[in-house]
Amino acid sequence: MGKRAEVEAGVREGVTTSKAQRVKDLEREVRGLRKANQISKLASAFFAQVELDRRIKSRRPLSTSIAVLLCRWFHVPRRSVYHRPVKAAPTLQARFVAPIKAMIEANPSVGYRRVAHLLVNTGR
Repeated sequence: MGKRAEVEAGVREGVTTSKAQRVKDLEREVRGLRKANQISKLASAFFAQVELDRRIKSRRPLSTSIAVLLCRWFHVPRRSVYHRPVKAAPTLQARFVAPIKAMIEANPSVGYRRVAHLLVNTGR
């Protein structure tokens, strides 16, 4: 009887083939998870920088190769990375809000042209 057979039979001290294979598989899985975790951290940092650049309205071009790779890895469309909103959100002027609401409540079928005409005629 050989050494390996004695270990498998439990006669001799040592690691069985099935346990050694299990350890090998778990080590491979841990390496894969660590790599995925590293990629996730890099992607998170990249997209945080993209968001920061978007908020500052920087015109600096993104590194195309990194953006393309990260978008492929995470199945995100590239247009969502490069999109920059063009139109600003509307701002309401308090001096117009109350008169316009009053006009619309008095006559709900009033359109924007009529409202503008009434505002001009009332001196507001």
